[in-house]
Amino acid sequence: MQMSQVSIRLLPDDYALVKRWAQQQGLSLAAAFKTITKEAFDEWKLEYLVTEYKHGRMGLKKAWKRSTLSLMAFLKLLDENDIDPPHTEIMELKSTEKRQLLTPQLLFKDKKTPQRQTNELELTEIGQNG
Repeated sequence: MQMSQVSIRLLPDDYALVKRWAQQQGLSLAAAFKTITKEAFDEWKLEYLVTEYKHGRMGLKKAWKRSTLSLMAFLKLLDENDIDPPHTEIMELKSTEKRQLLTPQLLFKDKKTPQRQTNELELTEIGQNG
C-alpha cells in the first residue's frame, strides 16, 4: 500500500502538549500524531458512513464494508443513531399481502397446537406469487 506524508503546523503550546502526551504513552512524536489523527479520522468516518446511509446516498452493504466493523456492530451503530434498516414500499406491500393470506387454519390444528414443530412456513402454502 502506498502511503502519503502530511506536514502540519502547531502552536508551540500545542506542540509541547502533544510531545508530553507522546512521552507518557511511550510513543515517538510521529506515532503520537498518527494515533491521534487515525482515532479522529476513524470516528469521523463512521459518522460520515452513517449519515450517507441515513440519507440514502449509500447502501447498507457499501456503508458497512467501508466501516470495517462487523455487520452486527454496524447494525448496532445504526440502531444507536435511531436509524431503521431499509424498508421499501414494495417490501411493505408484499409483507401485507402475505400476512393477509395467513389464516388460523393454516397456522393451528385446533386453535392451540401449531401445524408445525418449527416456525417456518412453506411460501407455497401461503400463496407464493413472486
